[in-house]
Amino acid sequence: MGRINGISDVNGVPRTFGHSFRIDGASFCMANKIDPEIIQITGRWWSLTHETYIRSFEQTISCHLEDLPQL
Repeated sequence: MGRINGISDVNGVPRTFGHSFRIDGASFCMANKIDPEIIQITGRWWSLTHETYIRSFEQTISCHLEDLPQL
């Protein structure tokens, strides 16, 4: 995070926090059909909070996918 925020500071971009990477990582893993228990353990989620992020991701992605043409 220090390296990323150092680059952000030099370029005038707001600092970021590691939590956002965990959320994106959980969403990415779920999209790739990784077992939710593995996501919880790997992401060091001690509660079921990750399920909230995963559900939100699933709802968002399904809204975008329904408008795509069928191949």
